[in-house]
Amino acid sequence: MSIGLRTPIAFCLFPLVIALASPAAMAGEQAVRSARLEVKDVRFDPIAAGKNSVSVSICNLTDRAQVLKLDIRTQPAAQGSGWQTQFPEDLGPREQKTLRFGYAFSAAPQAEGFVRLRFYDFLPVEDQQFKEFFQEIQRSVSDIGLRGAEPPASAASPEVTRSILAQFARFQQALRDRKYDNAWQMLTPVCRQAGFMDRPLSFTWETGVDPSPASWSRADVTRLQPISVGLRGDLAILSAKLDHAVWTVEFAQMKGEWRLDWIDGWPAPPSGRDREARLAGLLPRLQKRSTPHFDIYYSTGSSAARDIAKIAEQRDLGYQAIIAFLGATGGPRIRLIFFEDANTKAVWAMHQGDGMAYGTTIIEVYNDVVQLDPFHEVTHILTGPTGSPPAILEEGFAVYMSEHLGAPPLKSLGGGDLPTYERVRQLGAQSKWIPLAELLTYTDIGSEQSQPLIAYPEAGAFVKFLVDTYGKDEFLAAFKELRNSDDRGVQQQNVAALERICGRPLPELNRAWLAAMGIEEVAAVQTPSDRPNMKPFLAPAELLAASYTIDVKIDPEQKEITGTETIHLVNSSSLTLHTLAIAKGAVSNNSSALLERDAGRFGEGGMHYRRTPSGLVTRG
Repeated sequence: MSIGLRTPIAFCLFPLVIALASPAAMAGEQAVRSARLEVKDVRFDPIAAGKNSVSVSICNLTDRAQVLKLDIRTQPAAQGSGWQTQFPEDLGPREQKTLRFGYAFSAAPQAEGFVRLRFYDFLPVEDQQFKEFFQEIQRSVSDIGLRGAEPPASAASPEVTRSILAQFARFQQALRDRKYDNAWQMLTPVCRQAGFMDRPLSFTWETGVDPSPASWSRADVTRLQPISVGLRGDLAILSAKLDHAVWTVEFAQMKGEWRLDWIDGWPAPPSGRDREARLAGLLPRLQKRSTPHFDIYYSTGSSAARDIAKIAEQRDLGYQAIIAFLGATGGPRIRLIFFEDANTKAVWAMHQGDGMAYGTTIIEVYNDVVQLDPFHEVTHILTGPTGSPPAILEEGFAVYMSEHLGAPPLKSLGGGDLPTYERVRQLGAQSKWIPLAELLTYTDIGSEQSQPLIAYPEAGAFVKFLVDTYGKDEFLAAFKELRNSDDRGVQQQNVAALERICGRPLPELNRAWLAAMGIEEVAAVQTPSDRPNMKPFLAPAELLAASYTIDVKIDPEQKEITGTETIHLVNSSSLTLHTLAIAKGAVSNNSSALLERDAGRFGEGGMHYRRTPSGLVTRG
């Protein structure tokens, strides 16, 4: 069914002259010629990348045979290359026809893109050299409207399924045998026009080479494996698989047989490890929605296509809010690419997981189950020019902005819909805690070693505390001044800068942060269940210092480790002591609040240490 703009173009009652497009068409011989045909009606279907169609009702007003030549041009955006060709159509004396023409958008159409129709008339016996068109119609993409998500196909009957599968198998075999004339006859006229400008030689060349300039190639289609057949209106829809991607092959009935009306899918990615080269071949085949700040790519019929209006509005509003918080005048355009599943994303983006970001590109999985935080990566992109602080501020600010804008910031990090403060209190009650001074030294949060399920909530909670307590200007001053580095000297400078900006030493800042979250004391990071001899303990806040060294002398007669070990307690600004574990004579960082003896060698139990004004106290 034709849906969209119904445009009554001209009401040509002979001998009225139609000359809307050019003054020259009003005069002399051209004016007479333009009276031979009348354009009764034009209907555009909603627009998408790839195949489109327009219906034209045309009338021959004379007693002689005439030839209509329709020139169709499309341009996806205000600038750039487009698509253009001409289609002739014979009309007998006084004949009226409603014709359907296929055309294409070579890339995802934008609101400022357009479709232009120009109508020419000829006598069949005349030399059909270029003549002035007698009518022009140009409509913008925004006027016609974009094609929305297709409704799901209903199950096809066994008879229709057998017919579709048999016809598709014949089409594949014709391509394998390179019998392109036979394959051409299996396409609908609209498919021939939109896909190959109604030129059999173009079909033969474009589908026979790999990579193909067409939307698909012989190599792609001959490898498709049918999955199912459904019905959507007058069309039969064949779903077929190629590697990790699902393709759609549409069939329409003509003269009692099913013909291919369009083939839509993602080809196999090019070889090599260049992500951008892979995406360059994929993006023109996707739908595209452009907003003031984003270019959003998604596949036809996908979950993202269904929700694209909501996605576009949400991302744009978030972008504007982040820019306003930063006090910036603007930011870069962001390319956002959605995949329906993680496997397809992995094949094309060469990245495991549900999401990634680099430069000004964000790539995400989006479906009914997986929908990532819409603001986290956008925050990272927009804060790039502001500074490069330690991970606690960089990642913490992304978590903070997500919560500030109404998204559950920790949903993919085990926190469900909990606010950051509540999640941190929950983790603290389970003795899952990273001391503040340690977290300030992190150059990254996300790796397994960084304990992201703990580090992300704490970082977000700390940024929230800074903004709520000192204001965004002071927070941004810290964001700009502190530097991300694993150099101990730089880390000490960061602590000094944070203390200066906030006006209090780090231990006091830590106590104020904990108080803001309603936490009085926090245990060390919970000991793994397979290490029962490690017993964390609480250290009173007044016994803590920025860092210090302990010389441990062990008596071999007492079944203790021999020698002297130097232990740096560098994270003592929180309520727990970060220490080094001694086991089998080796020193290793285990981020706990104890020194552990090897139970198998030195007996059961652990030896716990805390610093007091009078020296070292041993417990356990």
